[in-house]
Amino acid sequence: MFQRATLCRGKYFFAAEIYMKRTTVILAAAIILLIGGAVFVSKYGQDSTKVSVNTLVVGDKTAATREENKNSASATVGYIDFDSTIVTEQNLNELNAELYGKLDKSALGSSTLIVLVMNNHREDLSAFNYKELATLDGAAAQDWQQVSERMGGHHVTGILTFPKTENPRSLTIKGLPVGDAILTF
Repeated sequence: MFQRATLCRGKYFFAAEIYMKRTTVILAAAIILLIGGAVFVSKYGQDSTKVSVNTLVVGDKTAATREENKNSASATVGYIDFDSTIVTEQNLNELNAELYGKLDKSALGSSTLIVLVMNNHREDLSAFNYKELATLDGAAAQDWQQVSERMGGHHVTGILTFPKTENPRSLTIKGLPVGDAILTF
């Protein structure tokens, strides 16, 4: 009887030992995954030190964007992605290279130019007249020059021209299928 109890106890101790080894392996794997994930996020993740200066308002919903440069605003409204950049003397050459030389340097003295890039996979965005839909700080756009229309109007880039505005704050685009978009610089 004493030998049977020892054997039973030995089986239980053996089973507990296997369970503890398995648990240790699982815990070690979980720790390795957590450390690997932390390293990945620190190397490739979003930089949380940037200051948020832009917001986008659609109806009663507001979404903040993370941009360090106060001359640009990016956001998603419904299924449309917006990127807008105020053209300045500092970024003129870079933007002009991206826009195939369509920016007029002489216009900067008398106008505020904004490069507007819109992307989606539902609507033909080239069908809208952004001259009629866009305002900058309440002033109507004077011109809309569409620069590119890729993929059947799903990816549209253009230049909005407004009366000269010092320190523009808010670009509003009304009448889109996703509602009104307000981008704050």
